[in-house]
Amino acid sequence: AAASVGHPGIVDIIDVNQDESGLWYIVMEKLLGRDLSSVIQANAPMPIEWAIRIAKQLLEAIGAAHDRGILHRDIKPANVFICEGGAVKILDFGIAKVISATSHATSGLVLGTPLYMAPEQACGEASIDQRADLFSCGAVLYEMLSGMAPFDGPSTPAILVRILTQDPRPLREERSDVPPHVDEAILTALSKSPSRRFADAAEFLKR
Repeated sequence: AAASVGHPGIVDIIDVNQDESGLWYIVMEKLLGRDLSSVIQANAPMPIEWAIRIAKQLLEAIGAAHDRGILHRDIKPANVFICEGGAVKILDFGIAKVISATSHATSGLVLGTPLYMAPEQACGEASIDQRADLFSCGAVLYEMLSGMAPFDGPSTPAILVRILTQDPRPLREERSDVPPHVDEAILTALSKSPSRRFADAAEFLKR
């Protein structure tokens, strides 16, 4: 899935092959830098311009994947790599889904990382679309600007309940320097209902 996109914001897949023992392996480009999780840990809350610059590159890359009919389904800071020089790369398409007219997710199967999972993923809904990835992108931007995931909790069940039942606290209540339009865009991306989120990454970028 990742190899088929061919976008500078998605890690290059050089080869997928099988060794003599039958073990499958993937050869990816070597990246110098660190993952966004480490960047947040060292710098949160991050400067607004820096966080937005990362978010824009993330949305451009995930938008390219969506244009090719690919959902990532596990966007989170650990899967976003910040290269030396500032370029952003999306990693780990291990649970990506290729959308087609004949493909269907398995109802009841929950895939993803709870802290960044859209409500429809948390419910194990049979069909999700690109708006689930946009929810996760909104959660990542929220964490960059606040230092906290929007739906944190002491356990996985507690996190999932908060995702399904609670609204995130507006960032401007914690950080007055966050521009109102940025706070509003994040809250839109984190809407419970997919119909209230941005339709696609391009619409998110315009905000």
